[in-house]
Amino acid sequence: MVVTVVGLGFVGLTAALGFAVKGHEVYGIEKDDLRREQIAGGHIPFYEPGMQEQLERQLNRRLFIRADQRGCAEKSDCVLYCVGTPVGEDGGADLAYLFAGLKETLSLLPSGKSCFSEDNHYPEKVPVLVIKSTVPPGTMRDRVRPFVCAAGFVPGRDVELANNPEFLREGKSWEDFMQADRLVIGAETDRGFETVSAVYRDFDAPAERVSPTTAEFIKYLSNSMLAAMISYSNEMANAAAQIGDVEIGRAFHILHQDRRWEQNTMSSYVYPGCGYGGYCLPKDTQAMLCAGERAGADMPILDAVIRTNQNMPEILSDRLLAGAGYDVRIGILGLAFKPFTDDVRDTPAAKLIACLRKRGITRILAYDPMAESEFLRHYKDLDVECPGDLNRLIADCDRLAILTAWPEFRVFADWENVWDFRYLH
Repeated sequence: MVVTVVGLGFVGLTAALGFAVKGHEVYGIEKDDLRREQIAGGHIPFYEPGMQEQLERQLNRRLFIRADQRGCAEKSDCVLYCVGTPVGEDGGADLAYLFAGLKETLSLLPSGKSCFSEDNHYPEKVPVLVIKSTVPPGTMRDRVRPFVCAAGFVPGRDVELANNPEFLREGKSWEDFMQADRLVIGAETDRGFETVSAVYRDFDAPAERVSPTTAEFIKYLSNSMLAAMISYSNEMANAAAQIGDVEIGRAFHILHQDRRWEQNTMSSYVYPGCGYGGYCLPKDTQAMLCAGERAGADMPILDAVIRTNQNMPEILSDRLLAGAGYDVRIGILGLAFKPFTDDVRDTPAAKLIACLRKRGITRILAYDPMAESEFLRHYKDLDVECPGDLNRLIADCDRLAILTAWPEFRVFADWENVWDFRYLH
Protein backbone atom coordinates (compact mmCIF):
# COMPACT_ATOMS: atom_id res chain seq x y z
CA MET A 1 0.00 0.00 0.00
CA VAL A 2 0.98 3.65 -0.38
CA VAL A 3 1.09 5.69 2.82
CA THR A 4 1.83 9.38 3.34
CA VAL A 5 2.87 10.52 6.81
CA VAL A 6 2.55 14.25 7.47
CA GLY A 7 4.94 15.41 10.21
CA LEU A 8 8.16 13.57 11.07
CA GLY A 9 8.52 14.08 14.79
CA PHE A 10 8.73 11.19 17.28
CA VAL A 11 5.37 9.78 16.24
CA GLY A 12 5.51 10.50 12.52
CA LEU A 13 9.02 9.29 11.80
CA THR A 14 8.51 6.16 13.90
CA ALA A 15 5.31 5.37 12.01
CA ALA A 16 6.84 6.14 8.61
CA LEU A 17 9.81 3.87 9.27
CA GLY A 18 7.62 1.14 10.73
CA PHE A 19 5.30 1.07 7.73
CA ALA A 20 8.31 1.03 5.39
CA VAL A 21 9.79 -1.94 7.25
CA LYS A 22 6.45 -3.72 6.82
CA GLY A 23 6.74 -3.30 3.05
CA HIS A 24 4.60 -0.25 2.31
CA GLU A 25 5.66 2.60 0.03
CA VAL A 26 5.90 5.53 2.43
CA TYR A 27 6.24 9.26 1.85
CA GLY A 28 7.31 11.33 4.84
CA ILE A 29 6.34 15.01 4.74
CA GLU A 30 8.27 17.47 6.90
CA LYS A 31 7.92 21.26 6.63
CA ASP A 32 10.83 22.13 8.91
CA ASP A 33 13.82 22.53 6.59
CA LEU A 34 16.50 21.52 9.12
CA ARG A 35 14.66 18.43 10.31
CA ARG A 36 13.81 17.38 6.76
CA GLU A 37 17.43 17.77 5.63
CA GLN A 38 18.66 15.74 8.60
CA ILE A 39 16.29 12.87 7.87
CA ALA A 40 16.87 12.98 4.11
CA GLY A 41 20.60 12.86 4.89
CA GLY A 42 20.11 9.64 6.84
CA HIS A 43 20.17 11.03 10.38
CA ILE A 44 17.50 10.65 13.08
CA PRO A 45 17.05 14.18 14.56
CA PHE A 46 16.38 12.84 18.07
CA TYR A 47 17.45 9.88 20.15
CA GLU A 48 15.44 6.70 19.73
CA PRO A 49 17.15 3.29 19.96
CA GLY A 50 16.90 1.14 16.84
CA MET A 51 15.66 3.81 14.45
CA GLN A 52 18.95 5.01 12.99
CA GLU A 53 19.69 1.60 11.53
CA GLN A 54 16.19 1.33 10.09
CA LEU A 55 16.42 4.77 8.49
CA GLU A 56 19.65 3.81 6.76
CA ARG A 57 18.00 0.68 5.39
CA GLN A 58 14.69 2.18 4.27
CA LEU A 59 15.63 5.67 3.07
CA ASN A 60 15.04 6.07 -0.68
CA ARG A 61 14.11 2.40 -0.82
CA ARG A 62 10.67 2.34 0.71
CA LEU A 63 10.77 5.64 2.60
CA PHE A 64 10.92 8.90 0.65
CA ILE A 65 11.24 12.31 2.29
CA ARG A 66 9.38 15.30 0.83
CA ALA A 67 8.72 18.94 1.70
CA ASP A 68 5.07 18.78 0.65
CA GLN A 69 2.39 16.28 -0.29
CA ARG A 70 2.33 16.92 -4.02
CA GLY A 71 2.61 13.66 -5.90
CA CYS A 72 2.10 11.69 -2.67
CA ALA A 73 -1.38 12.37 -1.34
CA GLU A 74 -2.97 11.80 -4.74
CA LYS A 75 -1.86 8.16 -4.87
CA SER A 76 -1.99 7.27 -1.19
CA ASP A 77 -4.30 4.72 0.39
CA CYS A 78 -3.88 6.52 3.71
CA VAL A 79 -2.63 9.95 4.68
CA LEU A 80 -1.65 10.00 8.34
CA TYR A 81 -1.36 13.30 10.21
CA CYS A 82 1.29 13.20 12.94
CA VAL A 83 1.75 16.92 13.51
CA GLY A 84 2.06 18.70 16.84
CA THR A 85 -1.00 19.85 18.78
CA PRO A 86 0.54 22.13 21.43
CA VAL A 87 -1.39 23.97 24.11
CA GLY A 88 -3.05 27.07 22.67
CA GLU A 89 -3.52 30.47 24.30
CA ASP A 90 -6.86 29.38 25.77
CA GLY A 91 -5.45 26.18 27.30
CA GLY A 92 -6.98 23.93 24.66
CA ALA A 93 -5.16 22.07 21.91
CA ASP A 94 -3.87 24.21 19.04
CA LEU A 95 -4.91 22.38 15.86
CA ALA A 96 -3.38 24.82 13.36
CA TYR A 97 -0.78 22.34 12.09
CA LEU A 98 -3.41 19.64 11.66
CA PHE A 99 -5.70 21.81 9.56
CA ALA A 100 -2.78 23.07 7.51
CA GLY A 101 -1.95 19.46 6.66
CA LEU A 102 -5.57 18.63 5.86
CA LYS A 103 -5.90 21.71 3.69
CA GLU A 104 -2.86 20.74 1.65
CA THR A 105 -4.14 17.19 1.17
CA LEU A 106 -7.59 18.28 0.05
CA SER A 107 -6.12 20.79 -2.39
CA LEU A 108 -4.37 17.94 -4.17
CA LEU A 109 -7.22 15.41 -4.32
CA PRO A 110 -9.81 15.39 -7.10
CA SER A 111 -12.86 17.46 -6.25
CA GLY A 112 -15.79 15.61 -4.72
CA LYS A 113 -17.92 15.68 -7.88
CA SER A 114 -15.23 13.92 -9.91
CA CYS A 115 -14.73 11.17 -7.38
CA PHE A 116 -17.67 9.04 -8.47
CA SER A 117 -19.00 7.83 -11.79
CA GLU A 118 -21.85 9.20 -13.87
CA ASP A 119 -24.24 6.60 -12.43
CA ASN A 120 -23.38 7.89 -8.93
CA HIS A 121 -21.65 4.69 -7.91
CA TYR A 122 -19.11 5.34 -5.22
CA PRO A 123 -15.53 4.43 -6.09
CA GLU A 124 -14.19 1.29 -4.45
CA LYS A 125 -11.03 3.07 -3.33
CA VAL A 126 -10.69 6.54 -1.88
CA PRO A 127 -7.95 7.88 0.42
CA VAL A 128 -8.42 7.63 4.16
CA LEU A 129 -7.38 10.73 6.09
CA VAL A 130 -6.10 9.35 9.39
CA ILE A 131 -5.47 11.59 12.38
CA LYS A 132 -2.74 10.18 14.61
CA SER A 133 -2.09 13.52 16.30
CA THR A 134 -3.56 13.82 19.77
CA VAL A 135 -6.74 15.89 19.45
CA PRO A 136 -9.57 16.65 21.90
CA PRO A 137 -12.60 14.33 21.88
CA GLY A 138 -15.10 15.53 19.30
CA THR A 139 -12.51 17.04 16.96
CA MET A 140 -13.37 14.73 14.06
CA ARG A 141 -17.09 15.24 14.51
CA ASP A 142 -17.15 18.97 15.22
CA ARG A 143 -14.21 20.36 13.30
CA VAL A 144 -12.56 17.97 10.83
CA ARG A 145 -15.72 16.68 9.17
CA PRO A 146 -17.16 20.21 8.62
CA PHE A 147 -13.76 21.35 7.32
CA VAL A 148 -13.64 18.51 4.79
CA CYS A 149 -17.23 19.15 3.72
CA ALA A 150 -16.54 22.86 3.27
CA ALA A 151 -13.72 21.92 0.90
CA GLY A 152 -16.23 20.11 -1.35
CA PHE A 153 -15.73 16.52 -0.20
CA VAL A 154 -18.31 14.16 1.27
CA PRO A 155 -16.85 11.94 4.03
CA GLY A 156 -17.71 8.32 3.41
CA ARG A 157 -18.04 8.93 -0.32
CA ASP A 158 -15.15 11.05 -1.63
CA VAL A 159 -12.76 10.44 1.25
CA GLU A 160 -12.78 8.39 4.44
CA LEU A 161 -11.94 9.82 7.86
CA ALA A 162 -10.40 7.94 10.77
CA ASN A 163 -8.64 8.50 14.06
CA ASN A 164 -5.75 6.23 15.02
CA PRO A 165 -4.09 7.42 18.26
CA GLU A 166 -0.56 6.45 19.16
CA PHE A 167 0.65 4.99 22.46
CA LEU A 168 4.41 5.44 22.21
CA ARG A 169 6.89 6.03 25.00
CA GLU A 170 9.83 8.27 24.15
CA GLY A 171 12.99 6.20 24.38
CA LYS A 172 11.03 3.08 23.42
CA SER A 173 8.91 4.35 20.55
CA TRP A 174 10.30 1.90 17.99
CA GLU A 175 9.62 -1.07 20.24
CA ASP A 176 6.15 0.24 21.10
CA PHE A 177 5.22 0.80 17.46
CA MET A 178 6.53 -2.46 16.05
CA GLN A 179 5.25 -4.52 18.99
CA ALA A 180 2.07 -2.59 19.73
CA ASP A 181 -0.16 -3.94 22.50
CA ARG A 182 -3.30 -2.66 20.75
CA LEU A 183 -4.41 -0.71 17.71
CA VAL A 184 -7.25 1.74 18.14
CA ILE A 185 -9.05 2.69 14.93
CA GLY A 186 -11.87 5.19 15.11
CA ALA A 187 -13.77 4.82 11.85
CA GLU A 188 -17.38 5.47 10.89
CA THR A 189 -17.51 3.19 7.86
CA ASP A 190 -16.44 -0.36 7.10
CA ARG A 191 -14.36 0.83 4.17
CA GLY A 192 -12.42 3.29 6.30
CA PHE A 193 -11.76 0.71 9.01
CA GLU A 194 -10.73 -1.98 6.53
CA THR A 195 -8.27 0.32 4.76
CA VAL A 196 -6.54 1.44 7.96
CA SER A 197 -6.53 -2.17 9.22
CA ALA A 198 -4.85 -3.25 5.98
CA VAL A 199 -1.98 -0.82 6.62
CA TYR A 200 -1.41 -2.68 9.91
CA ARG A 201 -2.00 -6.13 8.44
CA ASP A 202 1.47 -7.43 9.39
CA PHE A 203 1.38 -6.09 12.95
CA ASP A 204 0.67 -8.64 15.63
CA ALA A 205 -1.75 -6.57 17.69
CA PRO A 206 -5.52 -6.61 18.16
CA ALA A 207 -7.37 -3.88 16.24
CA GLU A 208 -10.12 -2.25 18.27
CA ARG A 209 -12.76 -0.53 16.16
CA VAL A 210 -14.49 2.36 17.90
CA SER A 211 -16.09 5.65 16.92
CA PRO A 212 -13.71 8.50 16.07
CA THR A 213 -14.71 10.39 19.22
CA THR A 214 -14.04 7.31 21.34
CA ALA A 215 -10.60 6.92 19.78
CA GLU A 216 -9.82 10.57 20.52
CA PHE A 217 -10.99 10.14 24.10
CA ILE A 218 -8.94 6.97 24.70
CA LYS A 219 -5.70 8.83 24.07
CA TYR A 220 -6.53 11.56 26.57
CA LEU A 221 -7.84 8.95 28.98
CA SER A 222 -4.44 7.24 28.88
CA ASN A 223 -2.26 10.32 29.28
CA SER A 224 -4.37 12.08 31.90
CA MET A 225 -4.39 8.88 33.98
CA LEU A 226 -0.58 8.78 33.98
CA ALA A 227 -0.43 12.46 34.92
CA ALA A 228 -2.93 11.86 37.74
CA MET A 229 -0.88 8.96 39.12
CA ILE A 230 2.26 11.10 39.18
CA SER A 231 0.56 14.04 40.89
CA TYR A 232 -1.23 11.74 43.35
CA SER A 233 2.12 10.28 44.36
CA ASN A 234 3.67 13.69 44.82
CA GLU A 235 0.68 14.93 46.81
CA MET A 236 0.88 11.94 49.15
CA ALA A 237 4.65 12.32 49.52
CA ASN A 238 4.22 16.01 50.31
CA ALA A 239 1.68 15.09 53.00
CA ALA A 240 4.01 12.43 54.43
CA ALA A 241 6.85 14.95 54.66
CA GLN A 242 4.60 17.31 56.63
CA ILE A 243 3.38 14.52 58.91
CA GLY A 244 6.93 13.43 59.60
CA ASP A 245 8.46 10.10 60.62
CA VAL A 246 7.37 8.47 57.36
CA GLU A 247 9.91 6.46 55.38
CA ILE A 248 8.57 7.75 52.09
CA GLY A 249 10.80 5.82 49.71
CA ARG A 250 10.16 2.53 51.50
CA ALA A 251 6.44 3.21 51.68
CA PHE A 252 6.14 3.49 47.91
CA HIS A 253 8.43 0.53 47.25
CA ILE A 254 6.24 -1.60 49.51
CA LEU A 255 3.14 -0.26 47.77
CA HIS A 256 4.50 -1.64 44.51
CA GLN A 257 4.71 -5.14 46.01
CA ASP A 258 0.92 -5.39 45.86
CA ARG A 259 0.23 -8.29 43.46
CA ARG A 260 -2.38 -6.16 41.72
CA TRP A 261 0.49 -4.33 40.03
CA GLU A 262 1.34 -7.62 38.26
CA GLN A 263 4.56 -6.90 36.31
CA ASN A 264 5.06 -3.55 38.08
CA THR A 265 5.09 -1.69 34.76
CA MET A 266 3.02 1.19 36.18
CA SER A 267 5.04 1.63 39.36
CA SER A 268 7.23 4.37 37.88
CA TYR A 269 4.15 6.59 37.67
CA VAL A 270 2.97 5.90 41.22
CA TYR A 271 6.12 7.16 42.87
CA PRO A 272 6.96 10.68 44.07
CA GLY A 273 9.47 12.72 42.16
CA CYS A 274 9.87 16.03 40.42
CA GLY A 275 6.54 15.92 38.58
CA TYR A 276 5.62 15.04 35.04
CA GLY A 277 7.01 16.83 32.00
CA GLY A 278 7.77 16.22 28.35
CA TYR A 279 5.58 17.00 25.39
CA CYS A 280 2.53 14.80 25.90
CA LEU A 281 1.37 14.65 29.53
CA PRO A 282 1.39 18.41 30.25
CA LYS A 283 -0.39 19.49 27.08
CA ASP A 284 -2.80 16.57 26.92
CA THR A 285 -3.83 16.83 30.57
CA GLN A 286 -4.40 20.57 30.16
CA ALA A 287 -6.33 20.06 26.91
CA MET A 288 -8.50 17.34 28.49
CA LEU A 289 -9.35 19.66 31.37
CA CYS A 290 -10.22 22.43 28.93
CA ALA A 291 -12.35 20.12 26.77
CA GLY A 292 -14.27 18.79 29.76
CA GLU A 293 -14.93 22.22 31.23
CA ARG A 294 -16.07 23.55 27.86
CA ALA A 295 -18.58 20.71 27.73
CA GLY A 296 -19.87 21.71 31.17
CA ALA A 297 -18.17 19.01 33.24
CA ASP A 298 -16.79 19.67 36.72
CA MET A 299 -13.26 18.23 36.80
CA PRO A 300 -11.72 18.92 40.23
CA ILE A 301 -9.39 15.90 40.19
CA LEU A 302 -7.75 16.76 36.88
CA ASP A 303 -7.52 20.40 37.94
CA ALA A 304 -5.78 19.31 41.13
CA VAL A 305 -3.42 17.04 39.16
CA ILE A 306 -2.25 20.03 37.15
CA ARG A 307 -1.95 22.31 40.19
CA THR A 308 0.01 19.68 42.11
CA ASN A 309 2.42 19.36 39.21
CA GLN A 310 2.79 23.12 38.89
CA ASN A 311 3.62 23.38 42.60
CA MET A 312 6.43 20.80 42.55
CA PRO A 313 9.29 23.22 41.59
CA GLU A 314 8.55 25.36 44.67
CA ILE A 315 8.28 22.30 46.92
CA LEU A 316 11.54 20.85 45.61
CA SER A 317 13.27 24.21 45.97
CA ASP A 318 12.21 24.35 49.63
CA ARG A 319 13.66 20.90 50.27
CA LEU A 320 16.81 21.54 48.28
CA LEU A 321 17.63 24.91 49.89
CA ALA A 322 16.58 24.16 53.47
CA GLY A 323 19.20 25.72 55.76
CA ALA A 324 21.39 26.89 52.86
CA GLY A 325 22.60 30.38 52.00
CA TYR A 326 22.51 32.16 48.66
CA ASP A 327 26.10 31.11 47.95
CA VAL A 328 25.16 27.41 47.84
CA ARG A 329 26.26 25.59 44.69
CA ILE A 330 23.50 23.41 43.25
CA GLY A 331 24.08 20.44 40.96
CA ILE A 332 21.28 19.23 38.68
CA LEU A 333 21.61 15.60 37.60
CA GLY A 334 19.36 15.01 34.62
CA LEU A 335 18.00 17.55 32.15
CA ALA A 336 15.79 15.37 29.94
CA PHE A 337 12.23 14.90 31.19
CA LYS A 338 12.82 11.13 31.44
CA PRO A 339 15.75 8.72 30.96
CA PHE A 340 16.84 7.26 27.63
CA THR A 341 15.86 10.33 25.60
CA ASP A 342 17.31 13.75 24.79
CA ASP A 343 13.89 15.41 24.86
CA VAL A 344 13.85 18.51 27.10
CA ARG A 345 10.43 19.90 26.20
CA ASP A 346 8.63 21.09 29.35
CA THR A 347 11.21 19.27 31.43
CA PRO A 348 10.94 19.58 35.23
CA ALA A 349 14.64 20.46 35.33
CA ALA A 350 14.00 23.79 33.59
CA LYS A 351 11.17 24.63 36.01
CA LEU A 352 13.28 23.84 39.07
CA ILE A 353 16.26 25.81 37.76
CA ALA A 354 14.04 28.81 37.00
CA CYS A 355 12.64 28.62 40.53
CA LEU A 356 16.13 28.48 42.03
CA ARG A 357 17.15 31.50 39.96
CA LYS A 358 14.18 33.47 41.28
CA ARG A 359 15.31 32.64 44.81
CA GLY A 360 18.70 34.18 44.13
CA ILE A 361 20.79 31.06 43.50
CA THR A 362 23.53 32.10 41.08
CA ARG A 363 25.66 28.96 40.74
CA ILE A 364 23.82 26.07 39.09
CA LEU A 365 25.67 23.25 37.35
CA ALA A 366 24.03 20.45 35.40
CA TYR A 367 24.85 17.10 33.86
CA ASP A 368 22.92 14.79 31.57
CA PRO A 369 24.47 11.92 29.60
CA MET A 370 22.44 12.77 26.50
CA ALA A 371 20.44 16.00 26.70
CA GLU A 372 22.91 18.76 27.58
CA SER A 373 23.19 20.32 24.13
CA GLU A 374 19.42 20.24 23.64
CA PHE A 375 18.83 21.83 27.03
CA LEU A 376 21.34 24.62 26.47
CA ARG A 377 19.81 25.32 23.07
CA HIS A 378 16.23 25.51 24.39
CA TYR A 379 16.88 27.25 27.73
CA LYS A 380 19.62 29.79 27.09
CA ASP A 381 18.07 32.27 29.54
CA LEU A 382 18.59 29.93 32.50
CA ASP A 383 22.38 30.37 32.31
CA VAL A 384 23.27 26.84 33.39
CA GLU A 385 26.84 25.56 33.47
CA CYS A 386 27.45 22.11 32.01
CA PRO A 387 30.99 20.97 32.84
CA GLY A 388 30.44 17.82 30.77
CA ASP A 389 31.85 15.54 33.45
CA LEU A 390 29.78 14.00 36.22
CA ASN A 391 32.62 13.65 38.74
CA ARG A 392 33.67 17.25 38.23
CA LEU A 393 30.13 18.44 38.87
CA ILE A 394 29.88 16.39 42.05
CA ALA A 395 33.13 17.87 43.33
CA ASP A 396 32.03 21.45 42.60
CA CYS A 397 28.56 21.32 44.18
CA ASP A 398 27.20 21.51 47.72
CA ARG A 399 23.81 19.93 47.05
CA LEU A 400 22.41 17.74 44.31
CA ALA A 401 18.98 17.35 42.75
CA ILE A 402 18.55 14.12 40.81
CA LEU A 403 15.75 14.87 38.35
CA THR A 404 16.07 12.18 35.68
CA ALA A 405 16.26 8.47 36.46
CA TRP A 406 19.42 7.74 34.52
CA PRO A 407 20.97 4.45 35.78
CA GLU A 408 24.36 6.10 36.37
CA PHE A 409 22.83 8.34 39.05
CA ARG A 410 21.80 5.44 41.27
CA VAL A 411 25.14 5.44 43.13
CA PHE A 412 24.42 8.91 44.52
CA ALA A 413 21.18 8.16 46.38
CA ASP A 414 19.91 6.02 49.21
CA TRP A 415 16.72 4.74 47.62
CA GLU A 416 15.14 3.64 50.87
CA ASN A 417 15.38 7.05 52.54
CA VAL A 418 14.48 9.60 49.88
CA TRP A 419 11.24 10.26 48.09
CA ASP A 420 12.65 9.17 44.80
CA PHE A 421 16.06 8.40 43.34
CA ARG A 422 15.54 11.42 41.09
CA TYR A 423 16.55 13.88 43.75
CA LEU A 424 18.17 13.97 47.15
CA HIS A 425 19.06 16.60 49.68
